[in-house]
Amino acid sequence: MNGKTGSISTKRLYGILLALPLLVGACNGEENTYELPQGNTPIGFSGDVPETRATKEYTATDNLENIGVFAYFTHGNFNESTATPNFMYNQLVAKQPDGKWTYSPVKFWPDNSTTDKISFFAYAPYVKEAESCNPSFQDKETTSGFPVLSYTVPTAENQQIDFLASTPVMNQNNGNVSFKLRHTLTKVNIYVKSNDNTDGKSVTSFSLTGIKSGILTYHAPATDSDKGWKWTYPSSGEKEVFTASKTNFSVPNTIAEGKKLLATFFLLPDGKESKFSITYQYTTKDSNNALITQSISIKDQSLPLTGNWTSGATVGYAIGIAKKAITVMPDNSPSPWEGASEDETVNGTEDTTEG
Repeated sequence: MNGKTGSISTKRLYGILLALPLLVGACNGEENTYELPQGNTPIGFSGDVPETRATKEYTATDNLENIGVFAYFTHGNFNESTATPNFMYNQLVAKQPDGKWTYSPVKFWPDNSTTDKISFFAYAPYVKEAESCNPSFQDKETTSGFPVLSYTVPTAENQQIDFLASTPVMNQNNGNVSFKLRHTLTKVNIYVKSNDNTDGKSVTSFSLTGIKSGILTYHAPATDSDKGWKWTYPSSGEKEVFTASKTNFSVPNTIAEGKKLLATFFLLPDGKESKFSITYQYTTKDSNNALITQSISIKDQSLPLTGNWTSGATVGYAIGIAKKAITVMPDNSPSPWEGASEDETVNGTEDTTEG
């Protein structure tokens, strides 16, 4: 394989700002005991949120259908050694057909707003808690400290998701709760182009190897630019093979033709030692001048500049295909995560209900 390396172009993705004004209920006695006060004002979520498109990635809040929320009620500021998700544990907050965001049961701010605090953590898309859910969560009853989400990347390209996590909203006692949701994974675009003028070339299979699973742990943001979470990986660094959905994908016939997008993967942001394998075919003539199909398989080839695989970045690779050789180059103009040039906000309004 003729490999070329160069300066890979990446695009940093902006977060999605989801403003959820949340009025949370009075908490009496111990941290695990709550009574919703009567006569207080529950929260109704609303906003100008268009219909969700059929897509596996989120470019703005109009793409979001739901989020999961963890909330910790504490007497005083959040204490990592004792705080538990005693107020909300994987609470579903869902967008309704009319665009309103709702959840149940409705919660209220604590009566003692001078000392009692609530800290909030969110992720998307929401998954129902189950033994095989992905991401999976810490035990509700026994685990203290910041939320920890374990995520395993699906092996099939068409099953992978744009996994979002919020910057934590710490030690609140009134007002609006605004979640800034950020892309946690790296979006990897794979393009193919022709390195010769041979007709009838097609890719019959393509795969990437990468880190199989990771652990996302929240923390209190130290600065305004701190996302409030980070990835760690098992010491074994187990790899997995991720397979493109498209087969028999036609390659441009000539060098002059532009590249074509073969696959888009959403992978953990650690590309070290990631490799790719490709099988392609082309039509040629045998010694009797009869048309035959020739198949070429190239396995476990290194990708250049995988250090640019960071959370919220888009990277691209262009694979040039000729009869019996390929090249791989960083793509200098990768497609950005569409529409991610600005933060988006869902504004909430309070619906007054008489007690």
